Amino acid sequence: MGRLAKKVIWWFNENKDLARFQYRFTGQDSRLFLQNFMCIIDSIKQAHDSEKQTFSLHVFAYMSLQLRQIVSLFCRVVNVSQENIAELKQHGTNFFRCHSLFSTVTPTTWTVGHVIPAHASDVFQKYNLGLNAVSMEGREAKHMAIRRYSQNTNLHARWMQIFQHEFVHLIWLRERGYGGEDISRSKQTYIPPRVTNEQACFCGFDKGHEEEKCCYCSHNYRAQIEKSVQLGKITVDKNLCSV
Repeated sequence: MGRLAKKVIWWFNENKDLARFQYRFTGQDSRLFLQNFMCIIDSIKQAHDSEKQTFSLHVFAYMSLQLRQIVSLFCRVVNVSQENIAELKQHGTNFFRCHSLFSTVTPTTWTVGHVIPAHASDVFQKYNLGLNAVSMEGREAKHMAIRRYSQNTNLHARWMQIFQHEFVHLIWLRERGYGGEDISRSKQTYIPPRVTNEQACFCGFDKGHEEEKCCYCSHNYRAQIEKSVQLGKITVDKNLCSV
């Protein structure tokens, strides 16, 4: 939030036009945002909010929760199962339906809801790996590794030696059961530790005293939103919807 605030101040001082403001989240920014998005949503809440505004906050909370689950699944490279792929598809469907029912569908919404799960399933079926295996971060790491390999090869037939090394290291040894345990798994996660330790609600917001869910996840609006998403049609009072 500190970096974002500085960028907003700089942009306003230079351009005076926040309508065209752009900010690219780093990997760390994205992770911290998805771990604490409920704090941002709750900070928007005001005591004089109308029912429509309150309902909109619950829609934002539900969509953000689905997005967090989507990102936490498609950012994996290893330790991916068929159940994870099915779970990714379900969260993508929930995210897209919620956008369609209570907001405006954009190309990004379609990509997150349908394209990402389809590509993740395709990569898993072909390589038994997660979608992040073909991410831009993976390509950058690949280029750095190739650069290191090139320093230890002969000028003659350099690329042949590099590709032979890649094939043996990434495919041939794996097919024979070697090297799988050496794959480093990131300790960074998009689901906050307080959730896995059951110190907070599944969304990441603080639970009430001796409560299983927070005030958002246990609210009647959440149940109505989930029902609408499941049925694919609006089942709440249409005066509450923003569309």
